[in-house]
Amino acid sequence: MLTRKTKYYEEFSDFVYYLFEQHTGARYGFFSVEETVSIKSTEPVEIDVGQENPLAVDPNPDNVKNMRPDIVFVPFCPESITNSLSQYKKYIKNISNLVDSEKFIYLCSLKNAMFYRSGEKKISATPVDEKIIVEELSRNGFVDFDVRTIVTKENKKSRRYKDTIYVWARKK
Repeated sequence: MLTRKTKYYEEFSDFVYYLFEQHTGARYGFFSVEETVSIKSTEPVEIDVGQENPLAVDPNPDNVKNMRPDIVFVPFCPESITNSLSQYKKYIKNISNLVDSEKFIYLCSLKNAMFYRSGEKKISATPVDEKIIVEELSRNGFVDFDVRTIVTKENKKSRRYKDTIYVWARKK
């Protein structure tokens, strides 16, 4: 698969694309958020998943605030930025608002995360599993789920989660 990076540090995109292809068996073409935005806007993009429309953030231009991409790619975000299940559900709802009917979401999650580390900092997370994710996405209008879980070994010093979950779904 050929990918185009807009910044030198986006090598993670190749890894995510590889995992997506290898473990879902799906053959969808997509770009990371930075790449999609760089095509549609020359301005930096701010995102706030705490808002009903996460792109309606100043100083985003109107064309970005109203953008609805064909695929919304969410890499390990909602469960990792809160330790509250109700807040996680709000984030999923707000992210879902970015997806128009008949378009797609690709969500990556840390399974049953209690925390993870960023450098020396220990950050609390919300434990979610496949059932919670599918329930929340269903509640927000998604169907046709392809859920894959990749088993990884837990390393209690650097992280407190076991596996990674990849969910592909279409909004009805």
